[in-house]
Amino acid sequence: MPAAALCAALVSGRDLLMRLGRDDGHLAEARELFEGSAVSDFYTLMRAYEFAKERGFSVEACRRHGLHAQTARQVEQTFAQICQVAAREGLGEDQTRKLEQDTGTSSPVRQSASADDALPRCLLAGFADQLCVRRDTGTLECEMTEGRHGTLMRESVVQEAPLFVAASVREVSGRTATMTLLGQATAVRREWVEEMFPSQINARIEHLFDRTHKRVAAVKLVRFQDLVIHHEHQRDVDPEAAGRCLAEAARKGWFELPLFNHALKQLAARVNLVGAALPELEFPAFDNDGVLACLARAFRGITTAKEAQATHLTGAFHQHLAKEQLVWLDELAPVSIAWPDGRQLKLLYSDRDANAGTEPGVELQVKLHECFALQTHPRICEGRVPVKLWLCAPDGKRLEPTLDWPAFRLNQYPKLRSALAKKHPGITWR
Repeated sequence: MPAAALCAALVSGRDLLMRLGRDDGHLAEARELFEGSAVSDFYTLMRAYEFAKERGFSVEACRRHGLHAQTARQVEQTFAQICQVAAREGLGEDQTRKLEQDTGTSSPVRQSASADDALPRCLLAGFADQLCVRRDTGTLECEMTEGRHGTLMRESVVQEAPLFVAASVREVSGRTATMTLLGQATAVRREWVEEMFPSQINARIEHLFDRTHKRVAAVKLVRFQDLVIHHEHQRDVDPEAAGRCLAEAARKGWFELPLFNHALKQLAARVNLVGAALPELEFPAFDNDGVLACLARAFRGITTAKEAQATHLTGAFHQHLAKEQLVWLDELAPVSIAWPDGRQLKLLYSDRDANAGTEPGVELQVKLHECFALQTHPRICEGRVPVKLWLCAPDGKRLEPTLDWPAFRLNQYPKLRSALAKKHPGITWR
C-alpha cells in the first residue's frame, strides 16, 4: 500500500514539521492547510510532504509553511526506495509500478482516503506496542502497556480519540521531572485491536472499589497485554469478591473502620506475640494477609463502605483461630495480670512494626513504689516473654523501663531513691 510506504518514509528520519513556539501564530495558521483529518497525524504529514514536493522542495516555500525542505526531499528518496523494494518482492505490484511511473499523479493521501481505515489498521499493526489509552476526555495524559504513561503532544490532530497508537515516543527533561511525549498519533478502534491481536487480548470480571461513591462495582475489563482498553459495568456482584474488594480498600485507608478498634488490634497483637514466642503451637498470624482475610470474611455480600463501617468484626477475627487456640490465648497472652495488691492490671500489647524495626511485645505501666511487693518479674507465654514494666513516679511521670525488676531494684533503684524521696516524701521508699 503506497500510503503505508510513505508513512514508513516519514518516520525514518527527522521531523518534517518544524516545532511551533508560543509566538509562531503564522506557522500555526499555515499548518492548518495540512490538517484535513482528525484520524491521524500522518495525514497531516502526507499532505505537508505533497505540498513540499509540488513546490519542488523549495526551501523558502517550505520554511514559510513550517516545513523542513531537506527532510521532505529525504522522505521522497526513502519513499522511492521502499516502493522499489516492494515491487521487487511482489508486494502491491500494480500500485507500486504506477507510483514508480508517475508518483506525481498517484497520491498516497488520496489512495489512503479511498481505502477508509486501511492505513490506520496498518499503523496499528506497526505500532501496536505503543498503543495508548486516554485517561479521560479532559486530559492528554495516557496509559500504555507495561505500566508506562505519557502525554499526547498538543500539536496532534488526534485530540478526541480515546484509543490511538503513537509512532513517536520520546523522553523530554523538564524543570521538575522527565516527560514522555507521544506524537505521530493515529486513532484506532478497539474492535481492530481485538480482531488483529486475539492472542494478546484477555477479558475478565473484576471487582473494583469506586472511591468517589465508596462502593464496589463489578466491571468487565478487556486488556491488550496489560493495558485496559475497555471496561463494562456488570449488574451482578460476586459476594466473596465484593467482600475482599472492600477489605482491600479499607486496608489501603480509603475509608475508616471505626469497629476495627483497640480491642481487635490488641487481639491481633496477642496472637502474633504467641506465634512468635511459641511457634510450635502454630497460631495463624494476623499479618496483612490475615487481617485482610478476616475483613473479607466479615464483609462478604456487602458492597458499600457505609455497610462495612457498621459491620461487627469480632466474630470474623475469632474465626481466624481454632476454638482451642482462643482458649489458649487467654492463658498464654492474657488481657490483664494479677498484681500483689489484688488488682488486675491491664497489659498493652504491641505488634511488629517493620518501619520502626520493632518486634511483638507486651508492656505494663506501673508506679515504681507499687512494685516493691514483686518477688519475681512478671512473664507470659509460659514464661518465655517478660512484660516490659514502665516504671513511673507517683505523679505518673515515666522514669525507666525494665525487663528484670529484681535486677533493676538492686542496681538502678538506689540511684533514683534519694531524688524520689525528696520529691515525693509521702511515699515509703524502701
